[in-house]
Amino acid sequence: MIEEIEELIKKKKYKKLKEELAKINNFDLAELIEDLKRDEAIKVFSIMEKDKAAEVFTNLPIEIEAELISVLTDKEAVALLNEMYADDAADLVEEMKTLVENTDKKDLKKVIEEIPID
Repeated sequence: MIEEIEELIKKKKYKKLKEELAKINNFDLAELIEDLKRDEAIKVFSIMEKDKAAEVFTNLPIEIEAELISVLTDKEAVALLNEMYADDAADLVEEMKTLVENTDKKDLKKVIEEIPID
């Protein structure tokens, strides 16, 4: 499955990719995102339907959630948080707050980029 997804990304067949992602259950899709390279994971996440993305998002490790939310626009991030269950959204916000508090502002981007997603 991962090879097929990687191939669709490589060939920029995003319509077909979106169709294939819709067929995969949320737990398997979360595992798939964990196994992809960082840039591929971001593409997959951004291509998914927003309600599905929110459900998949809550099945990801917090480190990957932080990585993905860091590349979203403010509007997209708010929309995603609004789709999440309140306790999941609160957990993510707390994790992001802790990350910011424990990091110099200038180093925050570097820390987020170093979060392993592959």
